[in-house]
Amino acid sequence: MANAISVSQLNGYIERVLITDPLLNNMNIKGEISGLNYHKSGHIYFSLIDAKGKVNCAIWRSNVNNIKVKLNEGDEIIVSGSINIYNKGGTYSINVRSAEVMGGGDLAKAFNDLKEKLEKLGLFDLEHKKSLPEFPKRVGVLTSATGAAIEDIKRIIKEKNNLVDILIFHTLVQGLDAPRSIADNIKLANLVSETEKQIDVLIVGRGGGAKDDLECFNDEMVAIEIFKSKIPIISAVGHESDFTIADFVADVRAETPTAAANIAVYDVEEVKDNIYRLISDMVIKLSNIEELNSEKANSYYNSMILGLRNKVVNQEKAIENAKIVLTENNPLNILGHGYAIITKEDDNIVKSVEGLTVDDIYNIVLKDGKAKAKIMSKERS
Repeated sequence: MANAISVSQLNGYIERVLITDPLLNNMNIKGEISGLNYHKSGHIYFSLIDAKGKVNCAIWRSNVNNIKVKLNEGDEIIVSGSINIYNKGGTYSINVRSAEVMGGGDLAKAFNDLKEKLEKLGLFDLEHKKSLPEFPKRVGVLTSATGAAIEDIKRIIKEKNNLVDILIFHTLVQGLDAPRSIADNIKLANLVSETEKQIDVLIVGRGGGAKDDLECFNDEMVAIEIFKSKIPIISAVGHESDFTIADFVADVRAETPTAAANIAVYDVEEVKDNIYRLISDMVIKLSNIEELNSEKANSYYNSMILGLRNKVVNQEKAIENAKIVLTENNPLNILGHGYAIITKEDDNIVKSVEGLTVDDIYNIVLKDGKAKAKIMSKERS
């Protein structure tokens, strides 16, 4: 096409149109502050959000002294400014010249209202908090399967205890559909724990983000499912300074996903060290008992050492047996025997021939890869 224009020409044209619009160069915008960032360059970056939208804003260093109010995350403010075009990235933001704080925003009010409501209903009461198991065999993780948080969680758990089985429930943790995804997967984890594989503890969370990125964890539906869960839940949302409704309802709140992984499992090497330290302490105490008859002391000493050594051996055998059991029940090993997992396009697992539709395409998960297949016919046995 001879009349085609380049991307930079298009962005340049849009920039000229927008910066010459008198309304866009002198406008007042109302919203709540999210992702407030005082950059080391001296500039201030944040977003203005409401229930349905978001726009990025910047206060350049040269204009910071003209802002006479203190900006806080979650405040509702009115800014005056003009459109600012980033040609290279094809994005726009608001160049803020002045700001006026109105107070707490709608999202902050909604958070406080829901927190007060659930607190009155008793969802935060300590009497409902479940204790975490001392020696868990299986940990469920409810987060995005592709984010950095899941990799941190898996790494920390395996470094501390490579005998623990990890079940990952891929979950949306941002956006309008996230609350339903979180609530549904908490239900699913409890169903799996009751009918298939017992889950001893469940980590629910995501990595850091702006205030609006964490809103799905301030949902009443999510709070209720956390409260109803029979599996003890560790809430691990965002950074240490972030607090969500999920944190108040959960049995334990962790500052970060990494901290949650540390809380969830015991350290195998630490357990072994404690056993050997106990042996050493017993030896020292026995050696200090001068009143004992030498022959009786030696007999008692040998008996104690033998008993403790047997306990160590039995503990190591128990750990090895647990490792064998976990390995045999690993889903990937089961797939290695010729079995496969069939899922629909939305990743839901097909458990019965009734769930198959002729001519539809399905995913087949094997031990060493995936494939797609079309159903030509079906017959119930």
